[in-house]
Amino acid sequence: MFRTAMTTLLLAGVLFPLHAQNPDWVPTKEAFSIRYNQFEDPYAVNLLNFGTTFASMAGMNTKFERRIHILKETGRSLGEVELYFSEGSQLTVGKASSFRLNEQGEVVASEMKLNAIIREKVDEDTWVAKFTIPDVQVGSIIHYTYERTEKSFFSFTWRFQDQIPTLKSEFSFFQGPSLSFAYVALGIMTDQIRIEDLTYVLTDIPAATVEQYVPNEGNYQPTLRFQLARWLNPQTNRIEPVFEDWALFGKELLDRDDMKVSKGDFRQLAELAQPRIALQTDSLEQARALFRYVQKEIAWDDSYAVVPDQGPLEAFKEGRGTSADINHALVSILQAAGLDAHHALVGTRGHSIMIPDFPLAFQFNTMLAYLRVGGKIYALDATDPERPFELPARSTLNQQFLVVASGNCRWEPIPISQQSGHSVFGLLQIDPNGRLTGKLTLTQKGYDAVTSRHIIKEDGIDAYWDWRLDDDVPREVIKSHQIKGLGSPDSAVSVVLELDWEGYAMAAGDFLYLQPLVVDRLEENPFLDSTRVYPIDFGYPESNSLRLSYLVPEGYQLDEAPGNSQISLPDKALAFTYMATNDENMINVMNKYDQRQSFFEPFEYPQLKQVYDMIMARHGQQLVLKKVQP
Repeated sequence: MFRTAMTTLLLAGVLFPLHAQNPDWVPTKEAFSIRYNQFEDPYAVNLLNFGTTFASMAGMNTKFERRIHILKETGRSLGEVELYFSEGSQLTVGKASSFRLNEQGEVVASEMKLNAIIREKVDEDTWVAKFTIPDVQVGSIIHYTYERTEKSFFSFTWRFQDQIPTLKSEFSFFQGPSLSFAYVALGIMTDQIRIEDLTYVLTDIPAATVEQYVPNEGNYQPTLRFQLARWLNPQTNRIEPVFEDWALFGKELLDRDDMKVSKGDFRQLAELAQPRIALQTDSLEQARALFRYVQKEIAWDDSYAVVPDQGPLEAFKEGRGTSADINHALVSILQAAGLDAHHALVGTRGHSIMIPDFPLAFQFNTMLAYLRVGGKIYALDATDPERPFELPARSTLNQQFLVVASGNCRWEPIPISQQSGHSVFGLLQIDPNGRLTGKLTLTQKGYDAVTSRHIIKEDGIDAYWDWRLDDDVPREVIKSHQIKGLGSPDSAVSVVLELDWEGYAMAAGDFLYLQPLVVDRLEENPFLDSTRVYPIDFGYPESNSLRLSYLVPEGYQLDEAPGNSQISLPDKALAFTYMATNDENMINVMNKYDQRQSFFEPFEYPQLKQVYDMIMARHGQQLVLKKVQP
């Protein structure tokens, strides 16, 4: 399994970790000659990645220690250290040293001076401490310690894996008598974590893998995430749960002052909704009208949030807000119009995978609107005026979301109610010199249409060519173009272009050689490895098709064409069809890719790779036309 999960309440008490931070550590002479055959040609190896956290009502204090063996020139950059910490927290760097063997075989140390540390503000919420460990050479072992203190004691994350292999990663978590935490273990290798005296140990960890179609590799790397479960309220002297279950989580969210809408505001929202839905007798069309109204009236400030900073009426007045401000206003005005709408929470794809088994708040970073109308469910997100009603933001397509309804907090699959993808239709002609002329119609729907509208409106047609045609079609062969569908977010976007392409086909004696796919050739297989570590996450289903007809020059006939192919995974999760047929003086080429399933587990990878291997094989072949002797 690529992911396992477990949870427990940690016991308070006087316990000590397996290892304690040791700023005076010095490697032995033998440490410099170790070979790390369990790892594949590393440029550096973490000898120890250590951390220990103590959580109390005053906040969280964590001590860190790193020991790294530099094995190649590339690894010397690890002596340039950057440590990030949040605004309001404190970070203290202890000793930072490099060690090497001199000609006499003695361990020589070079210690960094503490005044060499540079602190810089990255953004409104983040700082970074930078320092350079002196005399880092190939073969050196570097060692440094630091300590971070944060005011918040709500949650903490420990990652076992790094960009280089790790011999041993060790973490201890302790809590004061007034706090009790739960934890969840996520990612690969979690079944190999040893727990000894409240110390979590994982050994022989390979370097983090980088694979395509993974929104955030960190979501699948071995990780411990801690969250406060109960605490002793000093005012009442009673133990109170934080989030005992999803029902309590939902109740506490809806009971927040910033989530409540007063009766007076609710009446004003109903009055605001009335003229927008007065001409709509159908509930779905009423919802569409109010969705469009919110899209138009409140601009997104590009920030995600779980709870709103503004009430709905204030958001309409300001005309700008976070994702929570906008979608809270959307839910509120839908409810005021009598529609079955509720708040919903999700983590963006780059933020966290969804963990329905445990009431863990850190997995969420944005709000959506849940709507049920006519027996159908919609996940609405009004942050983008170019997005159709049926499609939530691509960044939020994280398989499931938490519907926060009063008395019925529950997980549901995120619905996608409109098909996405693109199609190409072309009527083209080849002359005996290899010149290609004719028209192509490029049509985008769903998420592809959203992208097209943004690119064309914001950056112009040249940017669209770069995105849609890439390097397939030189810009100078496009003689004219027409664009349709930019005006409505619910429309497909079509671009009709006229081509005049000298030398598209290669003429050689009695033969013409041409690539049958003018556009949309897969030129690089994204799945070359024989095995896969992480799941494949395409984000959403899509259907792409290409149909081209080539008028053959007089006196020529089809001599050779790519073989027809068809392959489909079980339940038609992914299907590919390629056909090239000859009809007198016309050659018809069809290329179709249907991806109904958007998420594939690693064990499904071999079948997925088989499909892409076939696509590569067909897309690499040519059409050959031969001159017929009179």
